[in-house]
Amino acid sequence: MTLRRALTVLLLTALAALSGCGDNGGRRDLDASVDPGLGPVTYVVTSVTEHGKAHPLVDGTEIRIRFADARVTLTAGCNTMSGGYQLEESRLTLDKLATTDMGCDQARMDQDTWLAGLFDQPVQLITGDQPTIVAGSTVLAMADRENVHPDRPLLGTTWQLDTIIDGDVASSVPSDRTASLRIVGRELRAKDGCNDGTGTVVVRNGLIAFADVDFTRRPCPSSAQVVPELEPFLSGSGSYVITENRLTITRDGHGLGFTAAE
Repeated sequence: MTLRRALTVLLLTALAALSGCGDNGGRRDLDASVDPGLGPVTYVVTSVTEHGKAHPLVDGTEIRIRFADARVTLTAGCNTMSGGYQLEESRLTLDKLATTDMGCDQARMDQDTWLAGLFDQPVQLITGDQPTIVAGSTVLAMADRENVHPDRPLLGTTWQLDTIIDGDVASSVPSDRTASLRIVGRELRAKDGCNDGTGTVVVRNGLIAFADVDFTRRPCPSSAQVVPELEPFLSGSGSYVITENRLTITRDGHGLGFTAAE
């Protein structure tokens, strides 16, 4: 048996052991529980009309409405608003919404207020192929987020490291540091900001295993912007989740967060 084949067998064995742990890594959404009413599902508003005329959104913003765990979450470019809801046939009633308190420009804050105000009274929710919310004279045409912003593929995508996860704490990687990974077939290609790494990867059922990862050891200038957390994490097995252009790999309470390079 060749060394590469032996490593592959070991990786598959590790993944098989992890598969029985109830992990939901790699599925379409971090929240895979079944909502008793609607979801989980995230709708993206594709157009808005008021009194039959187009209602433009603030430039660079997007409205999202998510149903999961018997709660609804609204975003319109600034704060996140959430609360419980009741659905009786097509009549949707929201409980009082809690909101974050981020400081944004006035236009975005006004758009948040406008969106929340649409749900001060019960609205009509039409699901199916053309999901729509009708709030008085305002109509929100929507589409499933996965159809508007599909999840990026794990393989063949260059993933830029931007988040270090330690338990419940997530820290941002400084913007002047560049580290990444890319998986092609079973080959790993990684960069820590100075040195390059290669290795073997096996992916199965939302689990990922790394082995035989080796980085170059060329001297790095003192100014090199190295991300030291990357190399030691690329060993053993863990779970992964992709949501849109975000990849999160976790293991034993630690993790790395990546964004797909454009």
